[in-house]
Amino acid sequence: MLKKIILIGSLLLSATSAFAIEPFVITDVKVMGNGRLDDGTIFNYLPLKVGDEVDDEEARHSIKALFETGFFRNVKLLKEGTTLVVEVEERPSIAKISLVGAKDIKEDEINGILANAGLTDGRIYNQKRMNEVISALTDAYFARGRYSASIKEDIQILDQNRARITLNIDEGRVATIENIDIVGNEAFSDKRLRRSMELTSSRGFGFGRRDLYSKQKLEGDQEAIRSFYNDRGYFDFDIRSTNVTISPNKQKITIFINLFEGPLYQMGKLSIEGGERLDLDKEDLLTKDKSRGLFSSKSVKGVFSRKTVSDIRAQISDRLADLGYGVATVTPVPKVDKAAQVVDVVFKIDEKQRLYVRQVDIIGNTVTQDKVIRRELRQLEGARFSAADVRRSQERLQRLGHFEQVSIDSIPVPGVPDQVDLLVTVAERESTGSINFSVGYGEEDGVIFSVGYDQRNFLGTGKEVAIKIDDSSVVDIWDLRYTNPYYTVDGVSRTFFLNSTKIDSEEAGTVEYYSDTFELGVSYRIPISEDNSVSFTLFGEDVELENSEDTPPELREFIDEHPDNKGLGIRTSIAKDTLNDFIFPTSGSRALASLEAMIPGSDLEYYKINFLAGHYLQLARSGLSVKVLGRLGYGGDYQTDQNLPFYKNYYAGGPSTVRGYSARSLGPKDSGLTPEPLGGDRRVLANAELLSPAFGGTNKKDKRLVAFFDAGMVYGPDEDMELGTLRYSAGIALQWYNILGPLSLSYAFPLNDEEGDKLQEFQISLGKLFR
Repeated sequence: MLKKIILIGSLLLSATSAFAIEPFVITDVKVMGNGRLDDGTIFNYLPLKVGDEVDDEEARHSIKALFETGFFRNVKLLKEGTTLVVEVEERPSIAKISLVGAKDIKEDEINGILANAGLTDGRIYNQKRMNEVISALTDAYFARGRYSASIKEDIQILDQNRARITLNIDEGRVATIENIDIVGNEAFSDKRLRRSMELTSSRGFGFGRRDLYSKQKLEGDQEAIRSFYNDRGYFDFDIRSTNVTISPNKQKITIFINLFEGPLYQMGKLSIEGGERLDLDKEDLLTKDKSRGLFSSKSVKGVFSRKTVSDIRAQISDRLADLGYGVATVTPVPKVDKAAQVVDVVFKIDEKQRLYVRQVDIIGNTVTQDKVIRRELRQLEGARFSAADVRRSQERLQRLGHFEQVSIDSIPVPGVPDQVDLLVTVAERESTGSINFSVGYGEEDGVIFSVGYDQRNFLGTGKEVAIKIDDSSVVDIWDLRYTNPYYTVDGVSRTFFLNSTKIDSEEAGTVEYYSDTFELGVSYRIPISEDNSVSFTLFGEDVELENSEDTPPELREFIDEHPDNKGLGIRTSIAKDTLNDFIFPTSGSRALASLEAMIPGSDLEYYKINFLAGHYLQLARSGLSVKVLGRLGYGGDYQTDQNLPFYKNYYAGGPSTVRGYSARSLGPKDSGLTPEPLGGDRRVLANAELLSPAFGGTNKKDKRLVAFFDAGMVYGPDEDMELGTLRYSAGIALQWYNILGPLSLSYAFPLNDEEGDKLQEFQISLGKLFR
């Protein structure tokens, strides 16, 4: 009969069992009770081996080691002669973990926390780790203001020593803020300070409530109050304490914020230290010259403002980066004169080494050739790094219209501290061109049957090839054009074009006539700077006119005298374009002055002068932009001092001019029995828009929402340009760039329509850019 002496048999690691006999030397080790784990795994975790002498201390140490694996609920060490017997009771394995009631914290997030704790299907269940997970989840709910949240664990033991775990989560209600008490403030009222906070006291229910308590939001509000005071001269401001109390039912929160305002400080002198290697007068970094910065050491006066100091620091850093010091550090050091209540600021510069660009790598372009991208880069390989050149390169690429997104990142070269590589990452648009057949609709032209090939990035070369055939109730158009944007290496572009246009104006809602126009020409665009260009177009034109039964008297005499008009014309313009995107600009400006005129000797010798000026302003951190645009047009006959030929008249009304009024409906009317719009030789248009990324903004920049205000009018030869006659409208629109091209849907409210005006609140436009 074998003698069995229990050495240690306790579930508690603090047990103090001892051997009842003298220590012995182990000649063999056996394992009993294990099912899931094999003997070898247990031997690996057991400190005692054959040949070791076992005593009380070694036994306690061995049991502790096996418990710490988390695999066992009970461990015993037994002696059979000189054989050490390890008797274990395994913890169950996890068959499945189910979550019930999780909404505020998503199930995927909770499952990730469980996985990080090693609590997943098939793993050994560990109660200690589960308790830690429950504690962490409870804290997470508390941080969301759910102080009544509770998490209960339900364990169901299955066959084969498996366990089904259910976490029953009662998230409770988010505690609402009953009151926010601010003490210590004298310069500003509680109401004014609360306006800078995101949290507020209870004000009812609804979407986007601000009275739901959150620890993170309170921390953000404390920082907002601190910034509010620091930007208004209170240098010594401090939040001495913040206390949050909760009602017994854990549903109501009261917040106490104790402030110390301190005295009001004035902005003192600005100066610069360091930067000995800079190749410019360091004080130039503090000038007001727009090419060098926004601030001036002389103009920064008044109360002290941390925001102003931060903006100046950013200004200096940007200027240093433009000079090639891309890793320079600028540290503002305030020097406080408490007696005078003045804060001087010293900007300490460590310019470090000047950076150079080793190489430029391009990724993401599956269609566009590398050379098309590289020719737009202003930051060149081997050249001194310039943040301004990098920004300019990114803007030029974005303005091509080939890419939805463009980013340029600088990457340090390992082992070479003064060199960086540039990584240009582009995401190509799906619809830079296509072969298509479509049936569309435009307010100006009615139902449009269109077939064509339009590719702005032909075979990835950046060249544009367009063949388009449009057939509608108003116009029949054949248009062919080919553009090489880099006809010369200096960026001179050349376009050949051929156009045939037939118009039946009866269907357009204007005066009735027929015209057949054929135009052939070549155009050159010459850049004169990064943003400015001039263009010159030479074209030949043949216009055939024909009366209809209802052509008004104003047109009949002209058509009878000029049924077929041939001539050679020029178009020339000077343009400035700093828009940041070709499709959906959000910042920058565009200005254009153009002249179209027929050369002397042509059958008709007319001219048209047009002016356009537009600006986009991006509103900081809101995702919104504001656009303002103005257009003026004036035309006439320079040889005979007659009117502009009627088929060259200006029109207004419709999606591209004044929305809410029918297309081409504004301005003079003919003298027929049913007067129709005649157009005019002068036009005034103005437009203001508030632009927002659609649906809150996405990474895919293909649509945006617009709130707009339009104004415009057309004037005839015998009319004065009285701005009081302008028509106004306001409304909303959705602009979407899809595979068919730019599409705009708008709903407008005419604001000052008069009797006889044709209104059309809902309008559609396809094919016109949103610039």
